[in-house]
Amino acid sequence: MPFSSPLHPLKRFIIISLLFVLGFSSFQNIKEGVCLEKGGEFFYKVYYHSLCVGKIKVRYSENSIGKDCINTLILDTYVRISPFLHLIDIDKIYTHLFTNLPLKVERKVKFRGKEEDILEEYDQEEGEITITYIQEGKSKVNIFKQTPPIHNPLEIFFLYVRKMEPIVGNTYEFNLPLIRTKIFVEEIKEVKIKGIKYSVYIMKGEPKNFVIWLDKNEKIPLRVYIPLYFGKVIIEKDVCK
Repeated sequence: MPFSSPLHPLKRFIIISLLFVLGFSSFQNIKEGVCLEKGGEFFYKVYYHSLCVGKIKVRYSENSIGKDCINTLILDTYVRISPFLHLIDIDKIYTHLFTNLPLKVERKVKFRGKEEDILEEYDQEEGEITITYIQEGKSKVNIFKQTPPIHNPLEIFFLYVRKMEPIVGNTYEFNLPLIRTKIFVEEIKEVKIKGIKYSVYIMKGEPKNFVIWLDKNEKIPLRVYIPLYFGKVIIEKDVCK
């Protein structure tokens, strides 16, 4: 059985959307996530156009590995395509408490009943990422070189941005394990989500031309917009009223 490629998380949503086109009507029965705003835990919904196709649960915690104090970011992704075709992806991102740079990422992926464990280990000093895939008792190791500091997409979206002070007109560059990306801060804008007003930074990324609405006060992504050839995917934070 072939091993998974180390997909950028945004690419995963694109693939999910492609599968959605094949199973359009089966998404109608998906249940919406419960809105929680306590204990460093909250939810996002994943939409294809206006149809909810999945949800993401985000959790934060602080602990230690040896002498290092770390942040732990956990994302539980659930996407239902049909009773026989769904995705569960559990990501645990361990980052340095002060720099937020990733130390390692543990992933458990279950797709169409098949499970795979993926471990990403970041050597920030050497500029090296080791990715280990384990599937049905067999393992495969890939090693990639990248100019440090090396970031992880989820770490940027949910940890790095919480400590930054974006400046309108500035472009921020990040080295990811396989690619380099840029995020341009276009403007500060007043927007409404489910009738609630927010002041947000409008941030545009390259490649993929994705757009992030970053809450100006809480520094939490409220919406991520991903354009596709055949439509759009929107990841939107649940709002408690």
